[in-house]
Amino acid sequence: MDLDVAQVRAFVAAADHATLTRAAAELYLSQQALSKRLARLEATVGTLFDRRPTGLELTARGRRFLPVARELLATADLALATARDDPPAPLRVDVWGHLHPIHALVQAFTADHPEAVVELSMRRNLPQALTALARREIDVATGNLANLGEPLQAGLAAELITGTRLAALVNERNELAVHDAVRAQDLRRRRHRHAHRRRLAHPRGRRRPRHSGESRALLPLVPDLGAQGRAPARPGAVREPAASGMGPAAG
Repeated sequence: MDLDVAQVRAFVAAADHATLTRAAAELYLSQQALSKRLARLEATVGTLFDRRPTGLELTARGRRFLPVARELLATADLALATARDDPPAPLRVDVWGHLHPIHALVQAFTADHPEAVVELSMRRNLPQALTALARREIDVATGNLANLGEPLQAGLAAELITGTRLAALVNERNELAVHDAVRAQDLRRRRHRHAHRRRLAHPRGRRRPRHSGESRALLPLVPDLGAQGRAPARPGAVREPAASGMGPAAG
């Protein structure tokens, strides 16, 4: 039995919004029309939602069906655009801001590839960008995965595209000032070594007086190297797999 694309689109909208009201508004449908589409789809594939007073909650079947439903809609939209000979869809990239290195990389890419159509967006943080990526509102999200605090959603892949140079400011009399560069593990070892002594020398509530005449040394801070001798993949771009059928997004 064939799936109805309109019914699948209704399911994805309901899953994204978790309420019939907002899902119906997105699709410019009445709640009754949306409910009928969902009912027909569930009659074909099985129960996809648990209806609760607080809204819609995906069943285990619904969670399995959601990623492939998004793929089906992307393929259907691409097929329609191809048949109509529509212009290529833009590559939608989310960056942190104009001053972020990723923004400069995107500008350099468009300068080297003038035929590419790139559409930038700037969401508040990486989790919001990942949510937009899962909903196919964007094609590429950028950010520091080390600060994410949770694994990537199924169907997303991460790739290291650039790093940000850091520097450590230390007193010139500090033992680290004699080095040409400082590793993060050097700072960690020194912090643990002197933590107890600082607590004894400076009781809580009393700060050590500052000496305005002290000099500081600015040293490059290099990342710790992993077992393979490479820096950990912290900053990175998150993109959909190449098999997503999204045209430019798959590149």
